[in-house]
Amino acid sequence: AHAIAESWTLDKTKLEALQASRGAPSVQAHSHDAACTLEAMEAASLVASGVALDNKHFGTLQARAVGLPDWMGRSVNDDQRQRIMEAGHRFSQLSSVDICREAIRLDGRMVPSGETNIIRASFSGSALLRIWTTNVNARLIARFLEAGDSTVGWCQEADVPDFRTNDRPRVLKGGRLNKHARGKAADHHSGDDTMESYRIARYSKQFFVDEMDIIDDRLMALQDVIDEMAKGSSRLRPDLVYAILMGNPDMADEIALFHADHGNLDDSSAVLDATHLKEAITRMGTMRENGVNLNLQPTHLVSSKTLSFDAAQAINSNEVREPAATGGGTKNVLHGAVGELRSDARIDNGVIDPDTGVEIAGDPTAFFLISADGPTIEVGYRRGTGRAPSSTTWKKNGEDGVWGVGASVNMDVGAKALAYQAMQKLSD
Repeated sequence: AHAIAESWTLDKTKLEALQASRGAPSVQAHSHDAACTLEAMEAASLVASGVALDNKHFGTLQARAVGLPDWMGRSVNDDQRQRIMEAGHRFSQLSSVDICREAIRLDGRMVPSGETNIIRASFSGSALLRIWTTNVNARLIARFLEAGDSTVGWCQEADVPDFRTNDRPRVLKGGRLNKHARGKAADHHSGDDTMESYRIARYSKQFFVDEMDIIDDRLMALQDVIDEMAKGSSRLRPDLVYAILMGNPDMADEIALFHADHGNLDDSSAVLDATHLKEAITRMGTMRENGVNLNLQPTHLVSSKTLSFDAAQAINSNEVREPAATGGGTKNVLHGAVGELRSDARIDNGVIDPDTGVEIAGDPTAFFLISADGPTIEVGYRRGTGRAPSSTTWKKNGEDGVWGVGASVNMDVGAKALAYQAMQKLSD
C-alpha cells in the first residue's frame, strides 16, 4: 500500500521489500544512553574535580567504610572498571546543568525545558544525590590518606564501641616465675594493675551547594572545601597527640605524664646533643616496673622542626670528632641507636587541643625519645568507621525555597597517654 501511494517502480518495491525482510540494523552499544550510566557519571564528576580514577586509596579499608561504590574498589585492570573509567573521561566535560539533565534521565523521568526547571527537577530524584555523594566521599578519602602524620608508628591505635568512657586497664609488670617446691603446686600469679580512661568525641563541619552555584557551573568545582575538610580531619589525630605531649596532663597516679618522679623529664638545659641523648636513652633503658627491668630501646626521636637537623646529625652521622682530652674517638655510638626521626611544627609553635579548644604553647627546644615497644599514647576511633572521616550528604528539593545538595564531614576520635615509661621529654 505504501509503494502504490508513493508510486514506486517494481524494482524499487522489490528492493525495499528485500531490505525490510532482513530486519532493522542493530543499535550500536556505544550510544549515549548506553554509555552514560550512573557509574559513568560518578566517574565523570571525579575527573572533572581533578581526582584520578585509578587512585590507589579507593581499594582501602577506609574507602569501603565510607561506602564508595563497588566498581571503585575493583582492580584497575577489571573490565567493568575500565569501561566506567573510559566513559568517565568521555563525559567529564559536562557542565553542572548537563549533569542535572543526565541525572533526570537516569531517574527515568522526562527532562523538562529550561535551565531552572532542569536544575530543580534533578533534586526530586536520587541520581544526582548519589553522584554528589560519591564525589564527596572519594575526594575526602583520597585527600585524607595522602596527608602525612608524624605520630604514625609510635602511637597505639584502638577501635572503641561508642562515646562513653573507655577504660584501659593494664597489668603492671611482675611476671617472674617462682622457684617450684618439689611436690607442691605452682604459685598463683598475683599482680597489681593500673588503668587510664578516656572518651572519643565527634568533630564535624558541613557545607552546602545551592541552585546559584549550579547555575554558575560550580556543582563539582567547590573541591577546595572538601580538601580543607579532609586536611582538617587528618590534623585531628596529631593535634590530639601533640596536645598531650606538650600539655603534659596528669596520669591516673595524679602525677604529670613527664615528671621527675616518673624519671622521664629533663628540662634543665637539656640541649639536643650526644650527652643528653645518651642520658635519656640510659634512663629509658633502666626503667623498672614492679621490680622488673623493662629494657626499653627508643624507636623514635621526635623533635621540633627547629631541632630536626641537629637530630639527624646526632643520630645519622657515622663519625664524630672527639677532642683528645676525652679519648679522641671517631665512632658515633649513637648511630643507629634510634630507628626513626620525626619532626613536627606543633612542638615549635604549639597546638590547639581539639578536645578542649585550649591553645597549648610550643617549645622549639623540646624533643622526645619514644619506644613503640611499650605503651605510649593510644588513639581511639569509633568502631566501624575505618579510622577515617565519613560524610553525610543530603539534598533540598524546594524546602524553604532552597534547592541544592549538602555534605557534613565528621570524624570520631580521641587520644590518651597510657603509660610514661616508654617516653622521655627533654628541653633546654
